[in-house]
Amino acid sequence: MLPSLEVDGTVATFFLYKNDSDKVAGASWQEIDYEVHGMGPHGEAPIQTNIITGNYTDRDINEIFLLRCRGPSLRYRSADGRRQARLP
Repeated sequence: MLPSLEVDGTVATFFLYKNDSDKVAGASWQEIDYEVHGMGPHGEAPIQTNIITGNYTDRDINEIFLLRCRGPSLRYRSADGRRQARLP
């Protein structure tokens, strides 16, 4: 069940994570997050994905916010807001 994109304060998440990769030095960090937010701060880009790789001391975070679908195509922007593209 996903939250309504029209309601403030709702969120649904899906989280995949390698146990203890945040606590053990040298361990490979592997994490995938998928979040669907309702209205509010994320109202125009309510779908957020994060892929985190690397290790305990040096992580690479790839965060993307997907804009609300307003038609047959879906647009996205990165967390820094600079990149935009259309997904088929």
